[in-house]
Amino acid sequence: MIDKRKVKKVSIDDFAIKRGQRYGSIMIDLETHKVVDMLNSREPEKVEKWLKGYENIQMVSRDGSISYKKAIEKAHPDAIQISDGFHLIKNLTDSCKEYIYQKFSTSLVVGETKDQDFEQMVDDNKNVVHSEKEKAKLKLVKEVRELYSKGYSKRKISKLLNIHRNTVDKYLDNDFSPTNMNKGKRLPGMLDPYKEEMQVLKRSGKSNKEIFEIIRGEGYTGSYSNIGIYLAKRNLKIEDPKEIRVKRKDLIKLLYKPVEEVEALSKELYEKIIQRYPVIESIINLVNEFKQMLKSKNVEKLEEWIEKANNLKIRKIDKFVNGLKRDMQAVRNAIIYEYNNGLAEGSVNKLKVVKRIMYGRNKFEMLRQKVLFLENNG
Repeated sequence: MIDKRKVKKVSIDDFAIKRGQRYGSIMIDLETHKVVDMLNSREPEKVEKWLKGYENIQMVSRDGSISYKKAIEKAHPDAIQISDGFHLIKNLTDSCKEYIYQKFSTSLVVGETKDQDFEQMVDDNKNVVHSEKEKAKLKLVKEVRELYSKGYSKRKISKLLNIHRNTVDKYLDNDFSPTNMNKGKRLPGMLDPYKEEMQVLKRSGKSNKEIFEIIRGEGYTGSYSNIGIYLAKRNLKIEDPKEIRVKRKDLIKLLYKPVEEVEALSKELYEKIIQRYPVIESIINLVNEFKQMLKSKNVEKLEEWIEKANNLKIRKIDKFVNGLKRDMQAVRNAIIYEYNNGLAEGSVNKLKVVKRIMYGRNKFEMLRQKVLFLENNG
């Protein structure tokens, strides 16, 4: 049985009793990390009455819900309210993502270059991706060998690392190297001696048939279809520079991770993106600065950050900022304090498992009693 007088710092969150219809609230003790109580509602009046039953509450971590904010203010006017940092970052990135979806098409032109330069850039990007794959493979090889040296069987290693038994054998071979020695190598083709000439002829306006006749006269013995396939892949036009495009979904990835971790982008390509679309750089910087502010606990930067956000004049971001202003003290506390709603989110996930085990055939009070029993006797 929980001693309500000892409950001082809590996290509260909502959960679905019946998705889309009925919702409840869950309370977790931030000091013991255990579920304290559950309520079959999230309505402010009922939550207020529920919270008043815990007379010594001093601090409450919650999401950005205005309903919870009002209930806490009425039940415990002096309690410190902390807005959850994870939800703040998620709401900001969602706002930025919505703007990018609304503003830009599925692929963006970021520059123009001649065919040779374009192929070089594609090769550079492929090399970056290949290098990352080699690093990942090297790491896996080291894990296999370390486990084997510790006495693990090949079968056990295969199961632990989720790789085939033959792969384990291959990685344990002293002659094995994760570096692909044949990368970039290929056998010369029939068209190789004529490729540059074909590109020049195509740009000068020659048809595929005319090009075929010209290079056949120079000794080409391959088929006509090879010429069509090669030129079609390059989409060569008369003295027309090739567009460099990036996918919108790859730009959105930059809201969550640095450019080095986005496979489809290189630093060179990123420079071209922000040169052509400076607003993208501003948005990415804004998100990164907000994350850094939370991480470094530098609350003095908040007003400066809000001013930067307002200067962008983006409606989606303005809406997010207005939400911060309505809950400013809780947002400041999110930067100052270490507490967050991670415990509540984890408890809600466990609650979902319990509900599934019970097949939904339970009244709320039975669900509450089972969750509290498992928390205190698990």
